[in-house]
Amino acid sequence: SKFKLTLMDSLLEEIEEFDEQKKVLKNSAWEWDGFEVLYPQLRDEYEVGGFYLRLLLKDLEGKNEVKLNPNSEVVPLMEKLFIKATVELGREERLALVKTMSLIYQQFPDKFANWAQVPYLVSLMQQQHDPVMRDLVVTFLKQVLSTGANVRTFVDSN
Repeated sequence: SKFKLTLMDSLLEEIEEFDEQKKVLKNSAWEWDGFEVLYPQLRDEYEVGGFYLRLLLKDLEGKNEVKLNPNSEVVPLMEKLFIKATVELGREERLALVKTMSLIYQQFPDKFANWAQVPYLVSLMQQQHDPVMRDLVVTFLKQVLSTGANVRTFVDSN
């Protein structure tokens, strides 16, 4: 695949550069933390919290195995997705963000029993003049409100 070729090219270039460096500075050590592979294939992908949204959405929809760490990645990712959903201007991106949040919530509902963003879901829905987006947010809100603590937060927020 193109990704493997890009990785191989980057690794070979890094090895060549390190070999040249060792010729000049005999006691050189490879600085692994400065090594980065740039994939031009991903340049146009929408990235949130270190995840490419289209690929994550495909994983969450069951087409691939999801490898989200529920103890360290799920809640911060959900927060980043929510923030992006409130400021994103593109319709398709906004729809993908809300759909991704809904799928994450379905898989990890216990991580969001007292979710601070519950009151803001209604405002997200009200900002949209798009019936598809409104329906997607309503469906997501229905999921979120299936947890008693979230209902209390929702009611308390007026």
